[in-house]
Amino acid sequence: MLLNSKHTLKACAGISDRFSFLRLRPSAVRLAERLLRDATQSGVLDFPALAHAPIEKWLVSHLCRTTITPNQITLGTGILGLGVTLLYAFGYLWVGALLALLVGILDGVDGKLARLKVQMTKTGKREHVLDYFIEMSWWAVLAHHFHTTGQVRYAYLIWLVFFASDSLERVAKWSVKLRVGRSIDDVSRFDRLVRRVAGCRNIYTWLFTFSLLIGAPTSGFVLLCLWGMATEAIQIFRALQIRCAFPNKIVPPVS
Repeated sequence: MLLNSKHTLKACAGISDRFSFLRLRPSAVRLAERLLRDATQSGVLDFPALAHAPIEKWLVSHLCRTTITPNQITLGTGILGLGVTLLYAFGYLWVGALLALLVGILDGVDGKLARLKVQMTKTGKREHVLDYFIEMSWWAVLAHHFHTTGQVRYAYLIWLVFFASDSLERVAKWSVKLRVGRSIDDVSRFDRLVRRVAGCRNIYTWLFTFSLLIGAPTSGFVLLCLWGMATEAIQIFRALQIRCAFPNKIVPPVS
């Protein structure tokens, strides 16, 4: 992993300096920078992430010219995520939901910034583990809040089933990646479509925020759990189908 920025190509901030001898037009430089930012996107996005993308690119275009590192963004986002957990735990649902929306945007910034500045690290690659535990803490404390306030009688049970199905789905998706060498989200057009609406932190946060808007937070909590269980069941079934279709592990060709 590359940590010394002196030996890396500052793709965004340095493009005009590195290639000044070419006497590129400012419009050409701006185009090159935009293409570099666009190239930092990876994977199939859910619908909320599509809405976040322009904001993330705008933030990255400014952050890449600073000394702020991707790991600092990751750490800051994690701290904000824990703040959401505390807000939900103490019943500040609206403030927590707004902060969760901000976390959803910032969560896409660190990876883009790392790819743009060529500053990928082992810490950054393990970010998804931190994200997972923080996200699950949100729904766990919401279950606690709605149970202790008597608003959802079986809140703990609903969350436990949701957590179990989510864990099983992650194992199923991991097994597909081992078998075919790619994410289940990229296997077929159907899988890419499912990814757009499948249960994930962004989808859950938008659902819960909408439920707050219409004055039905308890329904929002139950809905996000049911939405997750339904889409997780679909992806577990697809993982079984894919593994049956490819009984042997696919070995990528050596270039």
